[in-house]
Amino acid sequence: MKKIVLLVFLMLCFMGLTGCNKSGEGKLPGTARVFQVGDKLEPQDYQPGNTGYTPIMKTEKGYYFFSTEKNGLCYADAATGKVMHLCNKPECRHDGNEFCAATTDRYWIGNSCLYNGIMFSTAIEETDTQYLYQLHAIALDGSERSVVCTYYTVDKGTRDPRSARSWNEWQLKIHRNKVILPIELIGKEEMEDTSYYGLGILDLDTMEMVFLDEEGVSKENLRCNNISFNGDYMYFCRQEGKKNILYRYHLTEGTKESYKLMVNFSGLYLALDDDTVIYTKRQSGMLCMHHYATGENEEKLRLTNTREVVLEDGRKIENFEDYVVADLDTDGTYIYIPENESRTTYELNKETGKFEEIRESNLVVLDRELNIVAKVNLADSIDPMEWEGVDGGLHSQIRFFSYVGDEVYARFTSKEALTDVYTFRCKLTDLLNGKPKFELVYSDLYSRRESGK
Repeated sequence: MKKIVLLVFLMLCFMGLTGCNKSGEGKLPGTARVFQVGDKLEPQDYQPGNTGYTPIMKTEKGYYFFSTEKNGLCYADAATGKVMHLCNKPECRHDGNEFCAATTDRYWIGNSCLYNGIMFSTAIEETDTQYLYQLHAIALDGSERSVVCTYYTVDKGTRDPRSARSWNEWQLKIHRNKVILPIELIGKEEMEDTSYYGLGILDLDTMEMVFLDEEGVSKENLRCNNISFNGDYMYFCRQEGKKNILYRYHLTEGTKESYKLMVNFSGLYLALDDDTVIYTKRQSGMLCMHHYATGENEEKLRLTNTREVVLEDGRKIENFEDYVVADLDTDGTYIYIPENESRTTYELNKETGKFEEIRESNLVVLDRELNIVAKVNLADSIDPMEWEGVDGGLHSQIRFFSYVGDEVYARFTSKEALTDVYTFRCKLTDLLNGKPKFELVYSDLYSRRESGK
């Protein structure tokens, strides 16, 4: 009898350690493959839709993403929209216990990237004396989280990590088996905050790490912004004084060179090929083109918004405003340019005598010759929809788009709570025709409310 009691006691202790309790979230369909040092991966080009910063990391059966609501990596089933944590332990509560692959509190979980059928993620582990910067690999069936390598260490008391998760410039990106690993630290010197920057490039074939700058991580290094790729090159911007400078770095040869662009370069650019870069000027809708072979710069297209203004005497005039560009992106065929802000205006309805809300969240689509293919107001596509339990309706987040095959994905949030995130999609053909019809793909929040949890 004592043996039985002892056995039950030990089982309860084990369950308490692992944070166990039936989650009932369902079975993940992915594979148990994780990256091990020495594995040979097929080199792939970086896909903008394959990082946790964008709305979607897509596979044949569903979507992987980081959920603020669930505080961890999650998976959404494409057929049902059901959301579950990226952890297949049937008894796990996904409450941050160290055995959970999706929410472990053992690490400060960073950004993620889906590459070669493996989820890679940055993380920081805190020990008694150091902060360990690590690259992790997570199996798509949620069975395992493993440490690929520790690529940087910081002694406590000297500098502190800025954050494991941050915005666009620091999202995890992998291109042709090269992992781009930005590092940002906070130091205390003479009672003033000091930032230390570095950008590491890890080769998954050799597991060798090189730094972009000679000093590696230093307060003398400038931050790299807006990192992108084309062929064997990594492109990035740095703010030097009041100027934004565009660079390209050869990923195998290790050479770095700068571009001479027009005055007032905004820092937004898109490398169409090894020779051609398009970019914008500050606070304007002017698109410029640079040719590397000749060094030539030219203004190609000015984007504007046309607004109809009704005067007191009833006359109507057209008012032109610059279309302020928020981002430049491409799917290889078309160029997508969201506007830098969503606007709300009010117009008087003469029939009702009431003012009506007019919302704008614009997106321009160009071909590679910079001809306008379509211009759509995304607010018209989504705002009229009503969702039970969603406070204040929805609005689009203009910089959160992914372009996957013949589909366009966009992230929307509640007007009242920016943490309430919903991912929609439409067909590319509908977008090019100027009439996108968005449908809900997944939302951890909406699924939770819908199921009454």
